[in-house]
Amino acid sequence: MTASAQQSTPHFNAFAASCPSRRLLDTIGDKWVSLLIVALGLRGPLRYSQLTSQIEGVSQKMLTQSLRRMERDGLVTRTLTPSMPVRVDYELTLLGQSLLAVMNQLKEWAELHMSQVDAARAAYDRTTRGLEPPLPSRRPTATATGADTRISARRAHRSRSLWWSTGYHGRVSAVGLA
Repeated sequence: MTASAQQSTPHFNAFAASCPSRRLLDTIGDKWVSLLIVALGLRGPLRYSQLTSQIEGVSQKMLTQSLRRMERDGLVTRTLTPSMPVRVDYELTLLGQSLLAVMNQLKEWAELHMSQVDAARAAYDRTTRGLEPPLPSRRPTATATGADTRISARRAHRSRSLWWSTGYHGRVSAVGLA
């Protein structure tokens, strides 16, 4: 490569916060995108309904969003065939095909090592049980006390804050701990 060609070629660094390649990594790192690349790469052009049956558990919303992101990034082509009903096929582009080997290896690695990962997770959970607060759930669960639980959690947080702000040796009233 000549010096002038090197100067005109943009340099991307995914470790830099402002680098646009991070958005691309976000796309190809998505589990549905990864599975779509493998499914389309191994089976050729597929219709939407074939993709939903091929990739279990993907919702229509996530499949549509993933395919649109992939199409925008030039990883898949969407071909409309006028018929009754209209036929839409999705196929990997050359750029998408260049990811196939990596994504297929990643999928196979996950399948091969899942039992080891499960064992590591179980060991971690056993050793850290009670040391870390539980992760918050994404959706509030219905409880018998409902709003009382949330209020109690806020009071508990405030009381811990009061206890820490006064210090162990400071004067802490029963009201502050309640």
